[in-house]
Amino acid sequence: MVDVYYIAISTYFCALEYLYSLLSKKEKIQSQKFFTVNLSNKYIVTRAILRSILAKHLKIVPQDIEFVKNSYGKPFVRGVKIEFNMSHSHDFACYAIGADFSIGIDIEFYNKEKNIFNIAESVFNANELEFFLDLPSIERQEFFFTTWTKKEAVIKAMGLGLAYPMEQVDTILEKRVGYIGLSGDRYYLHALNSNNQYKAYLAVKNKSDILVNQQQLEVLCGKGQFFSQGVSSPLSINSYRAF
Repeated sequence: MVDVYYIAISTYFCALEYLYSLLSKKEKIQSQKFFTVNLSNKYIVTRAILRSILAKHLKIVPQDIEFVKNSYGKPFVRGVKIEFNMSHSHDFACYAIGADFSIGIDIEFYNKEKNIFNIAESVFNANELEFFLDLPSIERQEFFFTTWTKKEAVIKAMGLGLAYPMEQVDTILEKRVGYIGLSGDRYYLHALNSNNQYKAYLAVKNKSDILVNQQQLEVLCGKGQFFSQGVSSPLSINSYRAF
């Protein structure tokens, strides 16, 4: 099973002091390097919630989690066999937690100011670009963000980051065979819950029958606790205090 969590980032700004306390020294320094307060706050929220979610799964306190990266920049938890991935766009973030198989997640905001034609020419392969250009103009944005999000999720599951050419992730073939084949592996895509402003996909490596459990997380700022809908226990098992 893969657990997928969503948050509306700005709803957590009321808990910044507490969330900041969950970060590592390195993360705290990084949070001060952004050009705007809003970007700094988003970084604090998304990193702290990642730590809280992982702490819940690992049954440790968030501050004890130590992250390491592979040569392409994909993060892992040192000394623990757990797979995770996160993505954020505009005011939403999503997190995927798995077991012993690679996963990648991506969420994209429908930014109508984005020049989708220029981006499509650089990341779509010939078949995708032809299909995209043949679509009625009203359908192009939906296809663009679906295709782009699928590609990002797969590349993140591969753990190769921007080093892998996006045009090699063939989403047209995926529609016919049910997976994306790359380097002898199969990546299965799951469309995730999203509203009409976002598109989100999960990619799972070599597992075709995975159950995906999706939850929206909410914050109770008055108590410093984080609850997910339908789950009675708080995400963070640290000692709580009022903000």
